Amino acid sequence: MKVLMRLAVFALALSSYTLAGPNVLTANNDIYRTGSNLEEVVLNVSTVNVNRFGKLRTYEVDGTVYAQPLFVSNVDIPGRGAFDVLYVATMVDTVYAFDANSSELLWKLDIRNPAAGIDAVQVPQVARPVKPNIMGNWIGIEGTPAIDLVSRTLYFLARTWESAGGGVSRFRMHAVDLATGLPKF
Repeated sequence: MKVLMRLAVFALALSSYTLAGPNVLTANNDIYRTGSNLEEVVLNVSTVNVNRFGKLRTYEVDGTVYAQPLFVSNVDIPGRGAFDVLYVATMVDTVYAFDANSSELLWKLDIRNPAAGIDAVQVPQVARPVKPNIMGNWIGIEGTPAIDLVSRTLYFLARTWESAGGGVSRFRMHAVDLATGLPKF
């Protein structure tokens, strides 16, 4: 049974507000992992309050989101135009690209291939102890992806369970096109 999870986005609730802003290309916003957004001009003590700040929308995904979602503004989606895109990776080895301003799904990449015996890793299949109540029942894309704007590539590490040969857990690096989700190599 497939369980849908909801990822909620909280932001300043203004009538003309969009999520366009500084790109978030890696965990904690920068290569130093500071979590700082030094370009922030909208959020401050007068705008973040119960009347003007809250949930804007939710995004349905197929599993737990452990990795930080990433954001790129003005991505040209072939045949559709430019979008502000929210990239979300789940613990069941799926990557989503959503229109950050409407919640519309732009593309989805599921790296599992059950016909070939490749699936996400279930917690009981691995030897290391984990806390299922925190991570869910799957261990797939656990780390935050990284984006290279120059090559327009999203990189992520996914853990899969490959049933061939008695079953083994594998880590594989993936590189996909920001606009289409198609593998680069």
